[in-house]
Amino acid sequence: MLVGHSWGAMLAMAYAGKYPEHVDRLLLIGPGGMTSEFFAIADDNIRSRLQPQNLEAQRYWTAATQRGIDADKAGLEGLRAITPAYFFDRSKALAFAAELREGALHADVGLYLGVDLGKTYDLRESLRKFDRPVLIVQGHQDPVPESTAEETHRVLKTSTLTYIHKCGHFPWLEQPEEYDRIVNEFLGKSKGN
Repeated sequence: MLVGHSWGAMLAMAYAGKYPEHVDRLLLIGPGGMTSEFFAIADDNIRSRLQPQNLEAQRYWTAATQRGIDADKAGLEGLRAITPAYFFDRSKALAFAAELREGALHADVGLYLGVDLGKTYDLRESLRKFDRPVLIVQGHQDPVPESTAEETHRVLKTSTLTYIHKCGHFPWLEQPEEYDRIVNEFLGKSKGN
């Protein structure tokens, strides 16, 4: 089984599309899109949810490398600034941001991901024939648009799309009981129980 969250779900889908014989089932949590088209909407959603101080902090840290600040440090602080946009519950967002530790983010990874996605990135055709069980878990308040999860569900014919209310991009943190129930049900069903 492959499990992926966000970018990780995009990677899991790419792997399943290329090597379907190695994947018995997929669990996709707040997945990014099968194409790069979702980025613009997700970015707009993130910006619309941030308070002025979050936007100012993001601008500050985005330009920090020009002032000689380490790119990994600037990236981590920039991520902390926008974290509230990824949660339904702001207090949980702030707690999550406070837990982020130095070394948790490597700026080069994001750069290389962006370069790869700038190439022809479209997983739809490779996944149309994927025939193993798939669970897509999406928070109703995830900044990744619901249309992204719905397109993934349409392409992956054997998928189940489940929404969690009062939940952003991290369902296991915001709604752990509901998330555990949904995932355990999928694991039981996909094993044939």
